[in-house]
Amino acid sequence: MRISFDYDNCLEHNKYVQLMCKMFLSAGHDVFILANRNPEHKNLDLFSFAKSFGIKEENVLIIQGFKVHYIMEYNMDIHFDDSFDEVVAINDFYN
Repeated sequence: MRISFDYDNCLEHNKYVQLMCKMFLSAGHDVFILANRNPEHKNLDLFSFAKSFGIKEENVLIIQGFKVHYIMEYNMDIHFDDSFDEVVAINDFYN
């Protein structure tokens, strides 16, 4: 499966979400990070975190706008996010 996680305020500091991420990785799933950030910045914290978890650098997506478009484009099976607006947009698309 293809699993994506929001980084800021979700995967970044939440130990339970981090545990789920590690479980998906250890089960061999493709794990992605979707971060709504300025692509002009280096985002070293994000890439360092991904590397420490074993997430491929090419699976770290710096995006702008609603994540639902990237979830569709990359055919994600599951997405974890802390933003109510993101969850509503995803649910509106898939329901």
